[in-house]
Amino acid sequence: MVSASLVSLALIAALAPVLCAPVPATPLAARQGAFLNGERSSKHSLANPLKSAGRPVGKAPLGYFIVTGPSKITSCVKEDYTKLKGIIYNVINTVILQSLKRRSHCGDTFCFGDGVYRTAYPGFLIESMDFQELAAWLGMRSSQANFPCPKCLVPKDSLAKLTRRFEHRNTAAMRDVIEDARRQQTKGDKEDILRSSGLHDVEQILWEFGHSDPYKAVSYDTLHWDDGGKFGRHLWVYIKQVLTDLGKTNEFEQQILVYIQQDLDKNFNFLKQHYTCHASNDIREKGATKHMSTRTGEGFQQEVTRHYNRTNGRDAERQIVVINENEEAMARLDMLVADYEIREKQKLEDSEDHADNTVEPTGSPTAHWRFSAPNSSVNSRRFETEMSRGEGGEAFDGFDIALREFLAIHHPERVIAFEDTVMVQSFRAVHIEFQSMVNWSPQRDILRCNPKFYGQPRYDCVLYNAESDPLSLARLIGLLRCTIPGGAKFDLAFVYRFKNSKWKPQTFWRGCRVVEECRRPEFLPLEHVARGALLAHAWGTKRTNLFFPIDTIDDDMFLRLNKME
Repeated sequence: MVSASLVSLALIAALAPVLCAPVPATPLAARQGAFLNGERSSKHSLANPLKSAGRPVGKAPLGYFIVTGPSKITSCVKEDYTKLKGIIYNVINTVILQSLKRRSHCGDTFCFGDGVYRTAYPGFLIESMDFQELAAWLGMRSSQANFPCPKCLVPKDSLAKLTRRFEHRNTAAMRDVIEDARRQQTKGDKEDILRSSGLHDVEQILWEFGHSDPYKAVSYDTLHWDDGGKFGRHLWVYIKQVLTDLGKTNEFEQQILVYIQQDLDKNFNFLKQHYTCHASNDIREKGATKHMSTRTGEGFQQEVTRHYNRTNGRDAERQIVVINENEEAMARLDMLVADYEIREKQKLEDSEDHADNTVEPTGSPTAHWRFSAPNSSVNSRRFETEMSRGEGGEAFDGFDIALREFLAIHHPERVIAFEDTVMVQSFRAVHIEFQSMVNWSPQRDILRCNPKFYGQPRYDCVLYNAESDPLSLARLIGLLRCTIPGGAKFDLAFVYRFKNSKWKPQTFWRGCRVVEECRRPEFLPLEHVARGALLAHAWGTKRTNLFFPIDTIDDDMFLRLNKME
């Protein structure tokens, strides 16, 4: 059986043309996003955590643009030159992306990583680049145009009005503008129509693609719109100018105390300030800003620049490949040495905690857990007495009776008399093996339940499957192997469960979940534990038993807690 899927692609362009001699070259890379299945598809493009030779992978270079042009240009021909550059830019992209055009409508069937054949439809959901390249990509005019925003038709004199909403660009509307302009008899009338939408007479390549809207795919890149764009090129430059003019650069803190607020003549009517109003929608539709950032690709750009500088400028691509192969080989050797040192260090740490001394699980040898760091085995009544004396010992009051009741309810075929001895062996760690929901690869969590782990108590949390909620959370307070008369053994976790809380923080975000720790211990069979979990204390409240589940520790946890399959 073949099912339909959508393959999302993120188009990540470089910060700016790579300045190299004799001609600069701009690398263009595409990063594959999530596989989106049928009607349950999501628009999140997930970053791949895998690395190759110390470098992030998951994107592939599509080609290099040779950027040429006059070193000096007059204002009268600058507009025509910008238009010509946009046409060339789109022609090059048409050649590079041509093979995806048909597949975006008809699809292409191949075997996915889970062994299932699906028909995939490629589409571009994220476009991240600086505005110069964005304007060439979309066939738009410069940031000084009457309508400079790539997402909406905001006039240039209204860029500072962040609360106002303007008509959004879309493929159909922009195509109509181009066709209307081409029907005009004079160049002046044609240019007036194009200027009314901030366009050049250029057809955007994604107009003919399925599952792609080039204007909706424009994304909020924190590197260009915030860090290096808004602050570095606007706010910070102006702050330094104001401090210099005041002549108080050495008394900055004192001046702040005196002048809490002062009227400044900084004009916030610029494009990067306006794009802030689109950031929230981009995050809702495409996920966290790291999926839209070109920051991770800046290392790739610097690498290409360094490689290009080592070529003679002719047949540069072949020379870059050779240079890259040599550096990849050396980087892989460095990675192997570093990984070996990390493994040896981990072995040393685990040996001190005996975490490598795993114990086979009871029942099926294919069970997904392994106990480690064992303690001595004692009878249940003595275990209750010893544990009640320690820190947090109130959790073990009535442990023996509670254990016998649990075994009687869940294993009624095993009759345990009151006078029978139940042996309990506790452990300080457990290895939980699970399958990643991102790429179906095997993963492992080492969870600690140790009152003195390197001098500090550590009681990790788990995500487990319950009948009422498949995303239930609990905190480990005991890892136990119980042996009853007759030799039957049961692996259990002694836990504090978490329940959903009605309390909400003042700043409530989409998907916010607050859980409350119930200080009533319960037994949990290890078969129900899915993987480890991380929780953070809730802020904004004096209650110490409220927590936020953290879904960003890895991609698998993000998918699980947000119920994305």
